[in-house]
Amino acid sequence: MVEGRQCPLIKNISISLNELLVEYERQAEPKSGTTVTVHLTTNVQYRVAKIVEIADSVVSFLFYGEDTKERDVLPMVSVPYSMISAVQVEPSTAKSKFGFQQT
Repeated sequence: MVEGRQCPLIKNISISLNELLVEYERQAEPKSGTTVTVHLTTNVQYRVAKIVEIADSVVSFLFYGEDTKERDVLPMVSVPYSMISAVQVEPSTAKSKFGFQQT
């Protein structure tokens, strides 16, 4: 990649992620909210609470940990697009009181 030039694939991934979430909410109309899980190539997965920033090469988001309780301060992580193997979007289960917050 030439310095100072943006890779079109990376830009398309960032745009597609946001469009995917908006389109899912519009089409599926989930009653109990949406769960967004980001799977990384390192076999780590994050349940996304809120996307903070979509930049040229990374996405930054708040995520729920295994022991997250209401009113907890959520951790944030920035992940390069090249590390993302899949993004799973589905309705929240009735048991889950925490879901993705679209802004």
